[in-house]
Amino acid sequence: MSDQRVLLLIYFSDARVATLPPEYGLYSSCIGAFVYSIFSTSKDVSIGPVISASLEVAIIIKNVQSGPLGHKYEAHEIATAVGFLVGLVIFGIGLLRLGWIVSEHASPNTPLTQMFP
Repeated sequence: MSDQRVLLLIYFSDARVATLPPEYGLYSSCIGAFVYSIFSTSKDVSIGPVISASLEVAIIIKNVQSGPLGHKYEAHEIATAVGFLVGLVIFGIGLLRLGWIVSEHASPNTPLTQMFP
């Protein structure tokens, strides 16, 4: 139970880093765990927002809102669109059976310059 309390605090803070209200961190943690429980086989995995993704979403939100149509979209709408587009890309990678790219090249110790020379 104490692990879940720590994770909830992390999810709340990740949402704030992404310039979203804290409840969006809670939503993203619940939906990720629910989807993972349907499509995966491992029971010992923590699924939810991570700080690097939150920073990227914050940058995208800032760039979109500073553009000419930025006043038209709220932060949570932009974050939802980004999540949907990322999901489509991952779904396409799965359909095209390109997972080997991720497993072979993407590790925490592989710099981006080595992945795409």
